[in-house]
Amino acid sequence: TTTTEIVMKNRLQKTSPTCISRLGCISRGNSQGIFFCWGVTDGLAQNCDLSDNLDYGVTIGHRDTDNRIAHCTIERNHKVGLLFRQPLSEFRGAHRNLVEGCTICDNGFKSKGFGIQFLGETHDVIIRDNIFADSGQSQQKIGIQVSAEAEGTKISGNTFTGMEQEVVYLPTTENQSSLASGAS
Repeated sequence: TTTTEIVMKNRLQKTSPTCISRLGCISRGNSQGIFFCWGVTDGLAQNCDLSDNLDYGVTIGHRDTDNRIAHCTIERNHKVGLLFRQPLSEFRGAHRNLVEGCTICDNGFKSKGFGIQFLGETHDVIIRDNIFADSGQSQQKIGIQVSAEAEGTKISGNTFTGMEQEVVYLPTTENQSSLASGAS
């Protein structure tokens, strides 16, 4: 089987059961650097420069699973460096993806300043051996924000420099209710 790759405004969409690869690509000044779109599996974005985009360097979600983002430069994207989108349901989450060896710097200066942000139910994502940095202008304030619904996220071997917070785990609604009522 072959894969027909549809690339429109850097959207990657898989049309058969094999993988999509973007090796050494440059995406600057777009809305989004790479947009994994509806069911991309076993994809590879490697050695890409995904910087200076108006929204996101990388956005992934809606059943985009088992993908690898490796050795990419993700810098100065206006909203978030890498966004795990809010899925329509747990089944549609961006599960078992790997982000490794990337430089994620100065993202989110037109928003809350996230290098990586998880929204909603995403399971078993690995974030390892990356460099997260703010160059001193308080643009990227948080390295990684993990949603309360995310499960099995493994974060290891990363370097964080110059940010207000390295990793933020959002509390579950249940924990927030317990804290508000005085329970511990």
